[in-house]
Amino acid sequence: MTSPSISPSPGATSATARRFWIAGFAHRPLLLDPLPRDLAPDDLLPVQVEATVKLPPLTLFVAPPDGPVRVMPMPQGEALWVDGFHLPGETRLEVVSDAGGDAQVLLLWSALVDTAAAPPETLPLASAKPLDPIAAAESLYAALTDLRAQAGLPPLTRFPAFEPLAREHAATLAARGQVAHVLPGQSPGVASLARARFHPQAKHLEDIAAAFTWQEAQALVELSPGHRRNLLCETCTHMSVGVALEPSIDAVPRLFVVWELLSFPNGEPTPIPDYDRSLP
Repeated sequence: MTSPSISPSPGATSATARRFWIAGFAHRPLLLDPLPRDLAPDDLLPVQVEATVKLPPLTLFVAPPDGPVRVMPMPQGEALWVDGFHLPGETRLEVVSDAGGDAQVLLLWSALVDTAAAPPETLPLASAKPLDPIAAAESLYAALTDLRAQAGLPPLTRFPAFEPLAREHAATLAARGQVAHVLPGQSPGVASLARARFHPQAKHLEDIAAAFTWQEAQALVELSPGHRRNLLCETCTHMSVGVALEPSIDAVPRLFVVWELLSFPNGEPTPIPDYDRSLP
């Protein structure tokens, strides 16, 4: 899932509420009606999205301060009244489009329920030292285990067999400087590679991010409701992480990270013995 740049700015203040606007830079122009930033407990939030061109089906993800991420279809051009704002704190909301299995984050913002806005968090800066993708992957495994423990979920078992596939896809993304689940003509994606090279088939949930540090990459997916929902998958049992370093001469390189959250309904996949490595 690719993330747009999002910039909230204060809007007009009335006697009862403060409203703000969200500017989302995505592949397709979107119009989002002004939203109340501050909510009282149990308020309803009207969300309405309009597009200047026809979009694939949209989904709204809502991540409350505590509890599972909610998912609901997002109508285009009609207001969706969102409820469930029971707990004080920051609730993250995200609009995602899904075109042929390649999901894209179009809008991402927060609603504050009976609480003040927190100061911006300072993320780790890019280091002048060369980044180590292997060490970054180890840290990301540990961070995911900690995140699931905080949510009361069991840890996922590391699945080394799919790690080369995740690294292969991450390396292709890094070479292109592009974040995508599939790169037509270059990488069919980890799930397709696994289906071609292993049997039986696994079920995949996938997160992708590009950042200057592994901490920043982890923060990006944790703050996105859709990505966070994948990380906290309750039916998943295994995980594979692949990290690749962006080739760069005159700029600070980024780490491209691919998370695979896995379940094996038909048993643990094993390599196909006669797989032709010249095939995709």
